[in-house]
Amino acid sequence: MEVIRIASRLRHPNIVALIGYSVGHGNHLLVYEYIRKVTLDDALHNVLCMPLTWSLRLRIAIGVARALNYLHTSCVPPITHSNLKAANILLDEDLNPRICDCGLAVLRPLASNSVKIKASDMAIADSGYVAPEHVKRVSGNPKADIYSFGVLLLEILTGKRPFDSSKPKGEQSLVEWASSKLHDSESLLEMVDPTMKRTISIRALSSYADIISQCIQVVQ
Repeated sequence: MEVIRIASRLRHPNIVALIGYSVGHGNHLLVYEYIRKVTLDDALHNVLCMPLTWSLRLRIAIGVARALNYLHTSCVPPITHSNLKAANILLDEDLNPRICDCGLAVLRPLASNSVKIKASDMAIADSGYVAPEHVKRVSGNPKADIYSFGVLLLEILTGKRPFDSSKPKGEQSLVEWASSKLHDSESLLEMVDPTMKRTISIRALSSYADIISQCIQVVQ
């Protein structure tokens, strides 16, 4: 209940607000405000969605960064999301990003079904959003959120999924595939999602790549 109390107090333009809960009759339900649009995952990867422009993608990235900064620096104690990914970012009618499931990571070990917990842990670890050094300590580490944000920035830039088992082995992990290309102008240009090529200046692209590099660097 303390976790729910803290989560219900989170108020930020880029976070989906928890507005109620129920623990009656053996059910544990959370009620969130309704966001009427799509997830960022759909917007980036569903062919039925209109491609996002570079300016829209930047606005989404900045909104997510502001939400993480709020969780990490404005909340007492600091809150780690621990499962940041495109599928957990909703886009409202104005295509503003709204992160969901904030502040609830600590509840996962308390779930009654250990099999489901293990499967969930494996899914998070295999998603491509988690650094190898963070796999065994997914929750409670703000640095894990920063790494996930770096992967998200790559996903926004390239239009590729963080992990794709259908690709050749050297291209399955987006981070592994992209890391060596981030500081080479020609390779960097080739990485850009084809739907928005020739719409980004090399200067802006270079600055964006520098931020990605800082987020995904290996931290012991």
